[in-house]
Amino acid sequence: MAEQDSEHSIHVVLLPNQSQGHIKPILTFGKRLAAHRGVRCTLVVTRFVLGQSGEPSPGAGGAVHIAAISDGCDRGGYGEAGGIEAYTARLESAGSETVGELLRSEAAEQGRPVRALVYDAFLPWAQQVGRRHDAACAAFFTQPCAVDVAYGHAWAGRLGEEEPLDLPGLRPADLPMFLTDPDDRGYLDLLVNQFGGLDTADQPQESDYMASTWRAKTVGPAVPSSAYLDNRTGEDEGMAGRSVVYASFGSIAKPDAAQMAEGLYNTGKAFPWVVRASESSKLPENFTDMAKERGLVVTWSPQLEVVAHPAVGCFVTHCGWNSTMEGLGAGVPCADGGDAAVVGPEHERQEKAKRAMSEGGSSDKNILEFLGKLGL
Repeated sequence: MAEQDSEHSIHVVLLPNQSQGHIKPILTFGKRLAAHRGVRCTLVVTRFVLGQSGEPSPGAGGAVHIAAISDGCDRGGYGEAGGIEAYTARLESAGSETVGELLRSEAAEQGRPVRALVYDAFLPWAQQVGRRHDAACAAFFTQPCAVDVAYGHAWAGRLGEEEPLDLPGLRPADLPMFLTDPDDRGYLDLLVNQFGGLDTADQPQESDYMASTWRAKTVGPAVPSSAYLDNRTGEDEGMAGRSVVYASFGSIAKPDAAQMAEGLYNTGKAFPWVVRASESSKLPENFTDMAKERGLVVTWSPQLEVVAHPAVGCFVTHCGWNSTMEGLGAGVPCADGGDAAVVGPEHERQEKAKRAMSEGGSSDKNILEFLGKLGL
């Protein structure tokens, strides 16, 4: 125990919302924290998520340890609950109890209380759990600041349902779809309620307006630094540079599989296409055989490595924030399914992101300040 105490003076527990788009950035943040001597980080996932990925090897999270809690849906995850409202309620009920148990067990194992609980802003109930166990609490936002500002205004009641939406610097087309066309009230509630309790949080995370309103700090981009510091991963293995179209739509979006298959095939370009196992039955019959000379259909890929490959010239994506940042880091144009590619001032943004993450950059300084407030 004494050896553990000398090695880790600060223990930070990371609690993400249980989807890949939220787990990956908070894990990356945890790795940056754990790179500092004296910091131990534990990533918390549900038993279902852990079961889907298999038992973690000792180094599965890199420098970050992995622990499991219950979301009340241990056998089927989100699908077991039957809807966002039901799942959110189960997660809060079972999660509050099992996160508390985890904080107690981690404190007993390390010989001191967990110093901080960094929780996904989608899980505002976690703040009370952390406080009950003497942990400082910090909300972690995985979305871009502009989106957070829009949802923050909605939470504060500044966006009337009858009045035109008007936020300085944002066109109506730029606003999150859940604000302009809230087909599913459950998702809107989840997104807006993430601001609950931030006025009492110890160290919320995200920029100028957010900093002045929520005492926020920018710590991104929360993708592996290699995406920005060295975005080339070897030889092109025979493919011409910028000749390949890579298509992947995350874990939630469901584009029409038949139309996507037709579009990718008719490009005449080589393409790897990630199709979730649950969606593979919707592919046209014999499509994989028909397209095998140029196309590769898989259920999973190491996306960051693929996007950074010099042969990839276009990323067809649902434009989730993680995918957008990975494409930005690699300097690859992202097609969002419309007529335009996301290109514009990417190179300027790429350089800004690189500077932010580098030693002495804004994100690097904010992470050091965060650790300093915890006593490192």
